[in-house]
Amino acid sequence: MPQDIKSVTQLWDMAAAFLVTYSMQIIASLLLLIVGWKISNWIATRIEKFAIAKGVDVTLAKFMASGLRLLLIVMLVIVTLGNFGITITPLIAMVGAAAFGITVAIKGPLANFGAGFAIILTRPFVIGNTVTIRGMTGVVEDIRLGATFLTSHDGERITIPNSKIVGEILVNTRQYELVQTKIAVDYASDVDRVTGLIREVLRGFAQLPSDMAPEIGVLEFGPTGLVMAYRYRVPSRQLYETQFAVNNAVIAALRGAGIDFRPYYKADLAGAKSA
Repeated sequence: MPQDIKSVTQLWDMAAAFLVTYSMQIIASLLLLIVGWKISNWIATRIEKFAIAKGVDVTLAKFMASGLRLLLIVMLVIVTLGNFGITITPLIAMVGAAAFGITVAIKGPLANFGAGFAIILTRPFVIGNTVTIRGMTGVVEDIRLGATFLTSHDGERITIPNSKIVGEILVNTRQYELVQTKIAVDYASDVDRVTGLIREVLRGFAQLPSDMAPEIGVLEFGPTGLVMAYRYRVPSRQLYETQFAVNNAVIAALRGAGIDFRPYYKADLAGAKSA
């Protein structure tokens, strides 16, 4: 027991001596880290806003800001270590010696980082686009080196590793999605009148892009009646609410005009389809 007490006392004396000797360096280093971290974040944020204001793509601007922030933090750590007389040369040697093992261990993340660089440089999509990747559809919220983040129409957050994106078939509909809906009317119906009523309904929705005219016409001759189709583009973030409102308005317009709806057979079954 006395020996244990002596050991603890020695450790305490060593810790106290260390604190006395390096207390100012520790305080200065902590202040340097805190202030430097805040300054690096401020600089990176300003660079990002400046780049966006000059017309640089949002994705590229974010990547530039993140890279600058990382560089500043690395420089900050080097300066902080220097305050304690620690050089980074041995650390670099250790990293080099362990590089092969680390590469094998993190082959997956490295592949994601490489794919992330490819996405940022080639820009097959940017933040705000609506994309379909490996069967998953959503609005691009963020693109990082490791993964791309989407938000689905139901508000779900979708994380896709970048290595699963590069080399795959990708559908980019920008900020719009295509909605196609079918409706069957009696063969005796005036096609031009039905087309005009649907077109007038669609004109009443200000959120539909004015430079993308809707397409309306007879799609097929069904066993119960004429199958009319109308196709239009809608902002991805307003997909379902707009689609439902349009369908309700079309039904009301056709009923108000005395247009006779026909029942669907299985071959006529439709539904809104996003592309």
